[in-house]
Amino acid sequence: MGAPAVTRDGPEHIGLLVRVAGRVTATGAGYFYIDDGAACDDGSGMVGVRVLSGSFTVPPIGSRIAVTAISSTYSYGGNLSRALLLPSQENVQILK
Repeated sequence: MGAPAVTRDGPEHIGLLVRVAGRVTATGAGYFYIDDGAACDDGSGMVGVRVLSGSFTVPPIGSRIAVTAISSTYSYGGNLSRALLLPSQENVQILK
C-alpha cells in the first residue's frame, strides 16, 4: 500500500471513513446535507456536505446528528463536490 495521492488541494480524501457532527440543513430523495459549522458550499444553494443516503431514512431538517460515512465526491453542475456515502442506517446518530 503506497502513500495517498496528492491533489492540488492536499492529500486525496476519497475512501476514508470519517465522522461529522452538525445540523441537517436540507433533505431530498436519497440525500441530506449536514453542516458542521464550516458552511461548505457545493453550488446547490444548500449549506453543508451532501450525505448520499440511498434508501436509508433521512433525518429531519434541523436535527443535530453525527454521521460516520465514507468520504467521496459527486457531480453537481459539471463540478465535483464533496460528498459522504452512508454505508448503513446505523451510521446516523441523533444527538440531544
